[in-house]
Order: sequence, then structure tokens, then C-alpha cells
Amino acid sequence: MAEETKRTIIESGTEIDGAIKSERPIVLSGSVKGQITAPSLEVTHEGTVKGTVKVSRFSCRGEIGGEVFAEAVELSGRVCDATVIRSKTLDVKLAQGEGAVEVTFGNCELQVGDLPARANAKPAASTSESSKMVAAAQSVDSKVIDVVSELMK
Repeated sequence: MAEETKRTIIESGTEIDGAIKSERPIVLSGSVKGQITAPSLEVTHEGTVKGTVKVSRFSCRGEIGGEVFAEAVELSGRVCDATVIRSKTLDVKLAQGEGAVEVTFGNCELQVGDLPARANAKPAASTSESSKMVAAAQSVDSKVIDVVSELMK
């Protein structure tokens, strides 16, 4: 297997409670409760993360709860209540659910764009302000923004 294609894979049925640090991209189909640090994290539709994620690229088709710090975020799964996502870019993809197309947001906080310096950090945005941040993300289609806004009400 070529060096560039090596990944850390956490299969469905695997539960980890603790910290994971990998120099390789991680593909998660199982469940992690704790901290994940890696170049990238892909959460499959079966995967669940509850904790802190620090990666360059984050893709979630499963469930996320906690804090995410990433350069680029792609969401098409479920974002739990009290989740904070901080990213330069946010791409929301509609997931095909039981007869409907959906992305589910709990009461969460989205911060999109250049991250402010800690000394100049602004207070966290409310859910209604988060809708405006989603609208500001260049990669989000206007139909997706309408769906997300309705879900966040």
C-alpha cells in the first residue's frame, strides 16, 4: 500500500473512550468519546463523535457532538445540541434520509471564516446568528441555506 493512501480506520462496532492522535487521516465508522487529532477525519453514516476534534479537514455523514476545530468542514449528518464548529469553510450537503432530504442541526454554534485571535475573540453566536454565518459560507447553495435556516428555528 502506498504511503499516501494509509489511513487509520475505526470500524463499526468499535467504541473508544479517550484520546486518539494519528499522523494519518482517520475514517470513523464506530464511536469515539474523547479527543481526536489528525490531518483529517471522515465520519461515515454509521460513525459517532462526542468530544473535541482538531483536524485540517472534517467530513461528517454520521453524528457529531462537542467541539470541532478545522480548516474545512463538510456536514451531511446530525449535529448534536451544544456543538461548536469553528472552521474557515463550511459545506453543508443534504443527506438522503427516509424518503426525505435532510441535515439535522441541534442547538449548536457555527463560526465560519477566519478565526479571530484569542485576544480579540467575539462572544459565541446564537443559533439565529449561526444561520447568518452559514449564509456567509461561499460554498453553501441558497437552497441549502433555506433548509438549514428552517431546521434551526
